[in-house]
Amino acid sequence: MANYENTQDLKKGVLFRCGELDDGTSEYDSKVLEYLNRAQQAMVSGAAELDLDIGEPFPWALNQYNKILILEPAITNLAVTFTNGSATATLSATPVSNLLNYWVQPENSSETYRISAHTGTSTTITLDSVYIDTSASGLPCTIFKTDYELDTNVLRLANPFITNYDEVILYNSDPGQIVGVDLSEFMRQYPLFLYRASTPTAFTQVYKDNAMRPTVRFNSCPVERIRVQYNYVPVPPVLTNGVVEIQTITRSLAPTAGNYVLIFNGVPSTSIAWNATAAQIQAAINTIPSLALATVAGTLATSLVITFNGFYGDAPLLTVGSNTLVNGVTAVTLTVAETVKGEQSIPIIPRDHRVTLEYYAAYYLCTDKNDSRATEYRELTRAGMRALVKAWKQEKITTNPDFGRMIARPDRTYDYRRNWNWWWY
Repeated sequence: MANYENTQDLKKGVLFRCGELDDGTSEYDSKVLEYLNRAQQAMVSGAAELDLDIGEPFPWALNQYNKILILEPAITNLAVTFTNGSATATLSATPVSNLLNYWVQPENSSETYRISAHTGTSTTITLDSVYIDTSASGLPCTIFKTDYELDTNVLRLANPFITNYDEVILYNSDPGQIVGVDLSEFMRQYPLFLYRASTPTAFTQVYKDNAMRPTVRFNSCPVERIRVQYNYVPVPPVLTNGVVEIQTITRSLAPTAGNYVLIFNGVPSTSIAWNATAAQIQAAINTIPSLALATVAGTLATSLVITFNGFYGDAPLLTVGSNTLVNGVTAVTLTVAETVKGEQSIPIIPRDHRVTLEYYAAYYLCTDKNDSRATEYRELTRAGMRALVKAWKQEKITTNPDFGRMIARPDRTYDYRRNWNWWWY
């Protein structure tokens, strides 16, 4: 797997497999990174796109530590004054915290209103609709929170919420777990007017913003503040060609005659005259195959700035070969310095499995080209993912008997949906 160290290696591999030039001239060159990023997201989240039997997050893709979420109990010590036909209501006292997006359920009413606006800890709240019942002053209410924002950059939740609270451990069919439920099923099973004060046993995802921050809803609110844990697959870092190397050449004196040669990785350029323009110097450097796309700015009258386009990663310094530059009768020396160190982005996918990432991106590219090889790469991707999942499951089976029993069920209806949320992707 020596050819899969970084993004550039993968990019060239994808272009080659799809019958495209890898020297930067392919019309698909700029799209390959898009396809690699799309494939990387699909792989780290389980790759269910190509095979529904695959869908479990891999250990190397998970966030290192579980995140903690604090669930708040219902507020029952505040009364509310409502006016029929008005969306503005008044609390009987100043709340401890802001109540935006909390729910208000008046006593002996099946209606539940969301607080759609609340400034600071003001006693004035705005409801999500006008109050439809008879006006009431100081009406006892239950004010509770069901929706919570999680961390940003969540590609996929990886497991149920976990709590050590006794009520869940003793009475839930999945001890210690607050299990995920499909949104439509959740809305049927847990309507707001049936909410009660108890430790949640189920949750659903109701929204995800542009920062990939999910909002989840629990089926009840606890009787006291409790901690719950969750883990997830973060959105992987975007793969790029990396930071482009920049080197600068300065001279001891302004030359008035002579020539010089630049060498990169042992390969010399053509001879460069003392008064060569930037375009002429660039043409000479471009004769070095690995610097065919490099650009040059400036001249030796001041200094040369060489940008190593097409070379990704930390480049070795250029060296000066034959040098007959002079100022009058005084020899002119050239000094090369690294101005910007080149860096290469590396996929988070383990090195041994990056060939599957290459197949995945090649599948996308060949599909874009309407190339018959798309089917071949799709099957190679499926085979690679199945091999990866099999290896991981085998490791889990040998270390965790419960996992072995879980994956033994062919229908997956209970085990995967409730315990591992494969449907979440």
